[in-house]
Amino acid sequence: TEAAEAEAEALPVALHTAAAAGDAEEVARLLAEGADPTLRHVSHGFRVAYDVGRSKAVRNAFRR
Repeated sequence: TEAAEAEAEALPVALHTAAAAGDAEEVARLLAEGADPTLRHVSHGFRVAYDVGRSKAVRNAFRR
């Protein structure tokens, strides 16, 4: 439904965006500020941010 799609699009996406861009420093900062690493986002194929990150540096940021 339209309401469900609007709700899904309103979910925080900064962690996914930083992970997809390969920005390990931003990923680490967002996690330190309390970003939820378990959130699955519709705009990223319902994957968690860790799975969106392609670089080793980004994946390591999630492991700290």
